[in-house]
Amino acid sequence: MAPVTATATGIARQTIDDPKLVSLIENLSSFHTPIPSNADRSVSLSSSRVSIEQSPSIVDVDGIVTVLEKYPTWRFQEQADLYEWIRPLNAMDAALDQLLQANPSLLLIQRETKNSPTDTTQPPSPLSSQITPRASHSVITILRFLVCLLRNATSKPVFNSVDILVDLLAAGDDTIASLALETLSNLAAPPLLHRQQAPELNQHTTALHTAKATAHTRIMALARGWGSRGSGLGLYTCVTTDDSSQGQGNLPRQAGEVTYQFFDISNKLITVHLSGKDILDSRYPPPHVRTRSTTELFNLAISQTNGLKTIPREKLFPLLSHIRLAASFHSQSLRSSAVERRLRALICVLHAHPSQDIMAGYFHAQPELCVEMVDLVRPTVSSGGMGVNAMRAVAESAAVPYSVRTLAVEALTALVARRDGTSGGLSQVARQVNVLSELGVGKGQYLGFLPTLIRYSLASLNAFLTQGRMLGKTAETDEEEEDLDLSLGLAFLKATKAPPLPLHLQEERALEFIDAVLTLTSAVVSVPSGTAALTDCGLIPALVSTVALDSHDDSAMESGYSECLMKFITAQAIQILEGAIVTHTSALTAFHDLLGVDILVRRLHEEIERVKKEGTMLFHKIDDSMDVDNVTAPRKHSQPRPLRAARRVLLFSIVNCLTVVFHQQETPTASAPSGAAQLRKPELTAALTDILENVDSYGGVLAALTATLLSDVMNGDPQIVHHVHSSGLANSFLKMLMGENHSNKNDDSLDEWRTPTLPAASELIMALPNVISALSLTEEGAKVIREVNPFPSLLSLFYSPQYAMPRSRCLLNEMTAIVGTGLDELMRHVPSLRPLGTKALVMAIRRVKTLGVRLLKEEESFGLSTPSRALENSRTCLMQYAYNMSQLLEQVLHNEEHACPFVDAGGLDAVLELHPLLMPTNSQFLTHVSCLSSPAVANLTHSMTTSGITMTIKSIASHYDSHKLIRTVANVLDKQLLLLKGARDALEPLCKNHPPGLLSFLPIRPLHTLDSSYDVMIPLLSKYLRHIVTTEWLINILAAVIRAACQRSHEMGQTWGGSERDQWKKEICSEGFANVLRHLSLLYRESVLEVCRIRSDGSFDERDSGRRHRVANSPYFPACYRLRIVCQEGAVVRDGIEIDSCESVGGLEMGEIVEAFDRCINSSGVMRYRTPRGWVSEQTRGHGREPIAEVLSIRGAAPLLGENCVGKNSRVECGIADLAAASASVLARLHYCHKNLFSCLSRAVSQGVRSLNLRPQSMVGGHVGAVIGILEGNLKRIFGVVLESADEEDKEMVKTHLSTGGLAMYLGSGLELLHSCLYEEKRERKILNVPLLASIVTSRSFRDGSTIFPPADEPLCSPDEDSLSRPRALPNVGFLNAIRFVLKHSLEDMSSFQSQVVKPCQRLSRSVSSSFPPTLTLLRRLSIRSLIVDSQMGSILGRMKSTDLANLFGENACEACEIGESTTFHPSKFARTLHVIIGNICLEFYKNPLLPDAPAHIIHPVVSLISEILSSLEEASKPLTLPDDSTSRSNSTSSPPRHAEDMQERVSRSIPIMSVLFGASRSPHNRSGGSGGGGSGSGSGGASGTRHFEPSEQTVERLTEMGFSREHALEALESTENNRLEVAMEYALAHPPPSPTTVERRRAAREERRQQREQMLANAMSVPLPDERVA
Repeated sequence: MAPVTATATGIARQTIDDPKLVSLIENLSSFHTPIPSNADRSVSLSSSRVSIEQSPSIVDVDGIVTVLEKYPTWRFQEQADLYEWIRPLNAMDAALDQLLQANPSLLLIQRETKNSPTDTTQPPSPLSSQITPRASHSVITILRFLVCLLRNATSKPVFNSVDILVDLLAAGDDTIASLALETLSNLAAPPLLHRQQAPELNQHTTALHTAKATAHTRIMALARGWGSRGSGLGLYTCVTTDDSSQGQGNLPRQAGEVTYQFFDISNKLITVHLSGKDILDSRYPPPHVRTRSTTELFNLAISQTNGLKTIPREKLFPLLSHIRLAASFHSQSLRSSAVERRLRALICVLHAHPSQDIMAGYFHAQPELCVEMVDLVRPTVSSGGMGVNAMRAVAESAAVPYSVRTLAVEALTALVARRDGTSGGLSQVARQVNVLSELGVGKGQYLGFLPTLIRYSLASLNAFLTQGRMLGKTAETDEEEEDLDLSLGLAFLKATKAPPLPLHLQEERALEFIDAVLTLTSAVVSVPSGTAALTDCGLIPALVSTVALDSHDDSAMESGYSECLMKFITAQAIQILEGAIVTHTSALTAFHDLLGVDILVRRLHEEIERVKKEGTMLFHKIDDSMDVDNVTAPRKHSQPRPLRAARRVLLFSIVNCLTVVFHQQETPTASAPSGAAQLRKPELTAALTDILENVDSYGGVLAALTATLLSDVMNGDPQIVHHVHSSGLANSFLKMLMGENHSNKNDDSLDEWRTPTLPAASELIMALPNVISALSLTEEGAKVIREVNPFPSLLSLFYSPQYAMPRSRCLLNEMTAIVGTGLDELMRHVPSLRPLGTKALVMAIRRVKTLGVRLLKEEESFGLSTPSRALENSRTCLMQYAYNMSQLLEQVLHNEEHACPFVDAGGLDAVLELHPLLMPTNSQFLTHVSCLSSPAVANLTHSMTTSGITMTIKSIASHYDSHKLIRTVANVLDKQLLLLKGARDALEPLCKNHPPGLLSFLPIRPLHTLDSSYDVMIPLLSKYLRHIVTTEWLINILAAVIRAACQRSHEMGQTWGGSERDQWKKEICSEGFANVLRHLSLLYRESVLEVCRIRSDGSFDERDSGRRHRVANSPYFPACYRLRIVCQEGAVVRDGIEIDSCESVGGLEMGEIVEAFDRCINSSGVMRYRTPRGWVSEQTRGHGREPIAEVLSIRGAAPLLGENCVGKNSRVECGIADLAAASASVLARLHYCHKNLFSCLSRAVSQGVRSLNLRPQSMVGGHVGAVIGILEGNLKRIFGVVLESADEEDKEMVKTHLSTGGLAMYLGSGLELLHSCLYEEKRERKILNVPLLASIVTSRSFRDGSTIFPPADEPLCSPDEDSLSRPRALPNVGFLNAIRFVLKHSLEDMSSFQSQVVKPCQRLSRSVSSSFPPTLTLLRRLSIRSLIVDSQMGSILGRMKSTDLANLFGENACEACEIGESTTFHPSKFARTLHVIIGNICLEFYKNPLLPDAPAHIIHPVVSLISEILSSLEEASKPLTLPDDSTSRSNSTSSPPRHAEDMQERVSRSIPIMSVLFGASRSPHNRSGGSGGGGSGSGSGGASGTRHFEPSEQTVERLTEMGFSREHALEALESTENNRLEVAMEYALAHPPPSPTTVERRRAAREERRQQREQMLANAMSVPLPDERVA
């Protein structure tokens, strides 16, 4: 059984005007059996595939058949939208399945089952098995109705009963098999476009297109014939040959025999042969021959083999199809039926077969097949004499039956219409058989087959319409009377012929055939070469003449089937004209020469007038039937507009063609007047006005086409705008949009507002802004629009439930963004409307916020009980409302002209207040969090909505005043922190009688296992966590605003004039901003400590392991998950866990609520839920990870999984988290947002330093030092919170007892936060925040081994002498010792962890895996020397004056470092000192005896780090090696290699922990360059151990090549003390060449430095080598 898996949620209901069709759908829906609920389902969890064992569904088959017997043919005008037929389709599918189960003998080949798809042990139904006639009749009745339904259906992907139809191809009853094939053929064919009331936008892909290979193999077997035309067995020959001895006797006899060879399972060749005598029934001698039944012949063939078990399954159906084909050869009627089956199979193949190569091989084996199909259709009459009976002669043929001719046309249409590429041309198969040439479509082929057939068909139709059907009937009667006087021979011949069909059936057949011919023409016209050829052959005049003729009879309503077909033919002729006009210029010219536009306008006006006339008649009829006594009852003044489907289609085609013609027309001519001229005609104006004023009757699609036509015409000729306003067209449009009176009442109210009445059609909504913009092209028109103000009514569509899911899909698929783009263009092109649009946007957001507040109160009123379905739908609507607003704002606010007024009107405040309302409340929120696979990083408010709102604020930040924006967001964040504090205080009473910790009162059990004693706790906890999520989002918003300000400042530079450029910098330095950050830092420390406490608890790993292993009665695996689809694109349902390897079996739309009964993680790391329809994902794959489904509630306990399930299906179990773990995951989200915020503030520091120019008088910005102080202070609190000496506000947190592992996790988080502050990688650029790093390591609070300048009363000591040798249980203040603590804990933990019995796949504990990687990453970043020495910021710091350094590093650093007037910064010294300290830390780690216990993947990066540190230290020692002059080179080369190596060792050993970071001169006499090693704390002026800058000769040469003198180049390099070419060049360009005095002074200084190097080298040579070397 394959029920429909598609969903009709949000699909607009089809407009059905026929009450009989409505009644039929309702009657069939009553037989629908719903999918069993979880309580009635026996679930098998032993496989990853969907295998739901359901109890047999019993449907009333007799009742269904009784209903369907009344509808042997389709006589409804409407096309059946299969979304309306889901329940009837499921009922018919269940009925067929039930019939096959009760009557297995119906099939000659066993059905494939999931349990044994290749099992052939069971024989086919034996001949003795009896099939009840009622069962066959029931199957035939259902299939016959499905044939009619699918031929006249749209939305065919809904149909899902392909498997059962493929099974019925093997039925023993030939009628059942033929009907099953016809059903598949109609399913494969695309919907008839000329019968649709609205175009079907989705690509035509049905379940047959994606069916298994078995289905396509069977259909290909049915597509084979007896032979080709060359062998005397062509299609035309087989159909037209009679049963006489001269006819049947002349056909090759072998075609009526069966000779089938195959290899059995033992590779033995088996031959099955059935002769003509075996096939024919001997009881019926010629000429009344009959064949034996297919069941008898099949069993006879099986008896010639070694048994059914020896026949491969794939050989059974080809044998059966061969038998049917041979049995059909022995009479003309049977041959015609066989040709019909072959043509239907060919239609299936051409439309649905996935392999182009297989089809190419099929036609290659039968190269004349296309010609044979043309021969079946080729007309035998000419267009010379056209009478009233000519049209009936079109479909009839003396030789070829009508059904065969029609199927041949459809097969040719399928051959032309198939598209396998993106070019839009013919497919490979169509080019292979040269189908256009066979159709006679080519340049100059006026008498070709298809042009002749088109002209003859349309001419006969026109003759029939011109002379009248009544005249035709009279003439027909007269002819019949005259025939009575014919000779006796002719009378005998007439008596022996079959009686003629009734006249109305002949007309219907003729019209259906003409309709099929036009469908073929439409397929040819879609090919550019076909359009040109048919246009040259007179296609356009033939089509225009057909459109011009009116078939309507004013004396009767349009109720006849012929009248319906006539309108469909006219609509198709118009659509062909439209396609030809678009692709061929000559067609447009011919169309205008024939006054085609006038004809369309006249026809449109006539159809509208007839609708109005019928409406008047219906209105008076209803009015007369009203109770005459009820005189006070109100009466509607508007008359109804009764429409039927055929007229809707015709109106749609006319208006659409007019829109295309007006759009294609560039310049008006005498024969082609402009669209404005046509619109001025009263006929067109009246017709369009009636459509707009009666949109409920005409439908949204027709109104959308009308609106598009108006906008195109007005944009093409703005002079017509006055006529549109004066004629009432504009008023009709505004009335449609705004209501009857289109007043502005309640437009400013937040309590109530007007409910829109516009049809929920996406095309119409998309066209609204364009029409409003066109109506405003003139000043007078803009004035009218300002007075009316349609913006509130337009925007109300986006927060009304009738336009949102789950009620309507009209605003999905980026529709809101399209409307937003139109709104942006309108506000830009018409500035006078901008205030109205901005005000309406702000009001719309506020109203959405009002709806959110109401919904929040209603949800809270439900408490812990499950909300009603209506309330859940309201939550879905609110979700889409917010997304709609974000999409609108994203398109509008990217323009600076719109952003500023929007914020000034309060729009930003409304957006910030809207976001917290998007999260569910109470237990729904906690359930959603508990069931997330990654709650620490997943977006809890639906990522599409949240990201859309975030993008909106980023757009505002790109254009609005950054100062005001930062202040606004900071104030909102400050208020949110107060709300968060209130929620936290509400939790305090629950913490009593519990250990220290904010969430220590939480149970360590899943939410659904809690009893009623926790009813008070759940709402309070939900409220607190929701405030946490809101705070996190606001922090990210603040970071985004600061980042946008930095980017804006960088891009605009000095052009960002005025005080605005600096105001935002002052704002982030303000006391209020610092207070907000201080509160955030307190929240961060409190939250991260609590997270570390929970996750370092001894039972946490045990509970987490329980979530990964399913055991009996496990509380972590509920029996039922209630899901809501939240993705805008919906959810794809697949039949297995994996995504790529499993087939799609349907879909779920946004807002649908379904139940799931299992979940696991697949190989892609995606959580998958198992619903009754199949598996759906929790979120998308890839970088975005957008949520697809959220869990609303959970209940019960899941059954135990099979033993081999996990290994066999590669599924990873994932139970839900307990409440404590889920809450900790929410708190952990604060870490990521703080990283984001701190990195943005760090970027402000980096940008502020890099923006300084190189002039001596440049001053560092005041915000840089302030921001450095803010960051440094917060980092100090983070690393100092675990000390007894912490600040007052941290003393409470000090009481929190953390284990050593928890403390390591906390410090690891702090180090990761520090890394985000210090390091930034942007594309290929790597930036280290040197000022912030220098400020941190020089602060007095960071003295333990890293203070470069000691206080005056404290001598400087080497790290390995004191600070690094003192063991500490807890780290002191400072990140370097935090690093030491983490490294030490990691080794100890790894050593103890390896000795424990743990899971084989786990090699590290949770604390080590969370703290060691960020620690090692930070060390590796700090060990890169180039990021400090060669960075632009390091160079700028080196050129700063002492006053700037004092402002930059603050008072503490000034006191600690004794910064004086002559203080300067040396990047190389700073880097060398830092790397020595890091080297000692690494050495301590490397010498630890526990290191061998560490895994290899830990030791490898540690060794890499040590290597990088050694490389940096080696690089730091290079300036102390031999200088780069010729004398030194000669001395160096003359020394032995070993001596040079020892000298290098001595030099490296002589590097102490530098006693200076800043090169301040403490004693003037030290400048003389006295001797001294590196032990004394001398200044940087002339100490022998001090590194001196040496200009690079290469850089000097580059500068001289640029035109600078050598002395100028040396001046630039020595002044900047940097060998970077761009830095020196910038200095040289900004400064004049040095004076002769300066040149002489610098030469003397260089000579003095050379002598100092020689002296230093001599001192180094005199130091003896130690016996032990230090790595």
